[in-house]
Amino acid sequence: MSEWINPAVDRALHADLYARSGQVRVYDVLTSDRASAVGAELGQLDPWVLTCANREGMAEISLAQMETWSDQQRADLQATLNASARQGVGFAYLGHRLDAAWRARTAPSALSMFHDALNGPQIGDLIAEITGRRDFNGSSIQATRFGPNHYLTRHRDNPESERRRLAVVWGFTPEWHPDWGGLLQFFTDGGTPTLSFAPGFNTLDIFDIQMVHSVTYVTPFAGAVRQAISGWMVETT
Repeated sequence: MSEWINPAVDRALHADLYARSGQVRVYDVLTSDRASAVGAELGQLDPWVLTCANREGMAEISLAQMETWSDQQRADLQATLNASARQGVGFAYLGHRLDAAWRARTAPSALSMFHDALNGPQIGDLIAEITGRRDFNGSSIQATRFGPNHYLTRHRDNPESERRRLAVVWGFTPEWHPDWGGLLQFFTDGGTPTLSFAPGFNTLDIFDIQMVHSVTYVTPFAGAVRQAISGWMVETT
């Protein structure tokens, strides 16, 4: 079995950090060759869709479709996004689903093998050792890109119907400055900011689905995109 996890990861240290706060970042989590290969393929992934909040709850709008829109249609969408965000239920970012249907039509590659590994023992054991939890047996993930004007307002990842157990964010952003925004920001239940993680490369953020968090607004002057594979470890049966 090919190795995915960097053997230098101190699992006991990260388990202690997670036990204290319900959240932890693991740096250099994958072997360097695996991280480089997945990151490179993620950068070439296509097509992306705008995933955003609208009046019905959520919309996925293809970028090709948006290119045909009038200025008024674009303005109407922005007004809807602003209204949703103002109510604290807003999000806008580029997404690409990495679900079973995607896997079935995708030839073997670094990204598809990573998808398989997320549902295998190497990564599952790492996450279980760090969190002390073994109530998951699969994953639900998507590729995400946050560029200028993208954001995800405060929320919890805890709808019981989806059987989520832990939230995970695998970072594949090779260049970022925290002034550009895009931080994974945690809050108290009352809304006071606590810990935050800037986008990084070959990082894994794990946190309890009950934790209030956001992705802060990416500024118009951001010089890169926040690139990640985000989702949850889930109980499938």
